[in-house]
Amino acid sequence: MRSPCIVLFAFVALACGAETVDVKQTDTFRRIKSHLDRVPAIDTHDHLKPFALLQGSVRTEQGTGMTLYSLWKSSYYTWINPLTDWPASGRFDDWWPKAKNDFANARATSFYRYQLPAFTDLYGVDFENITEEQARDLNRRIYANYQKEAWIYEVVTERANIELMFNDPYWDRLARTKFILFHGGYPWIGETGAIMQRHGGHVWIDSVWLPTISYTMAKRAYQEWLEVMPSNHLMWGADAHHVEGIYGATEFTRRCLAEALAEKVQRGELRETDALRIGQQVLRDNALELFPQLKDRLWKHKGKLNPPAKSGAIKSE
Repeated sequence: MRSPCIVLFAFVALACGAETVDVKQTDTFRRIKSHLDRVPAIDTHDHLKPFALLQGSVRTEQGTGMTLYSLWKSSYYTWINPLTDWPASGRFDDWWPKAKNDFANARATSFYRYQLPAFTDLYGVDFENITEEQARDLNRRIYANYQKEAWIYEVVTERANIELMFNDPYWDRLARTKFILFHGGYPWIGETGAIMQRHGGHVWIDSVWLPTISYTMAKRAYQEWLEVMPSNHLMWGADAHHVEGIYGATEFTRRCLAEALAEKVQRGELRETDALRIGQQVLRDNALELFPQLKDRLWKHKGKLNPPAKSGAIKSE
């Protein structure tokens, strides 16, 4: 009879030898993510107001415009985290010494982390380790970018690679005609999958906002949903109020979806060719299938989309 000590030792050795693999460091993830980055996405839910009415603009020493404060204030960050108010003086140097301490308890929250890719990719700034001078320069650049509507078009259509966007005008709401379960039914993602499985012919799941709420839950949801529903009934949306938020949420979604698919490929549950097809379905093809009239509005094949010749000034709210 084998000694209990030997059995215990073997179990411990086995446990120690089983290392967790970060799928984001694998070639499988890199290939899938690269493929998804090239897909001209169709964003099925967002809240980007007209340029002249952009949410979050404040009065500064240079005039009314968007600032670093604006990007955090008009994001989902303040739903669960504090943010120091913009000062009456309009001076960044009166705001940042206090505001820089607001993020200490927010580092792990998805409502904070989803905007980090925008600072990194659009501004070349590591916000996690930002210095006083970098913060001041970032604030200056944000203000300068929002002086022209071209910035909106560049970030959304070029950098985020979004071809069409469903802009939800909650300030002038229109009726919807299909059963689309927004936010994946968060936090009841399992129940959402069950509804989809039972009434799949009339129901679509829109994962809009879900990676921004919880990246981990979104990754689990993608994997669970794909096991109980056809892949052509799943969509996405950034659900943000400014272009940096839209970019961050889009990048967050592409990463999350790529990671979910790559893990299934690595486990042998899905062929990589099928994973690539599913990723493109979620980001683009499913929206075109559900709303075929969108096909007449596609423009990426014609070149670059530019803003109108005349743009209105930003109005402070």
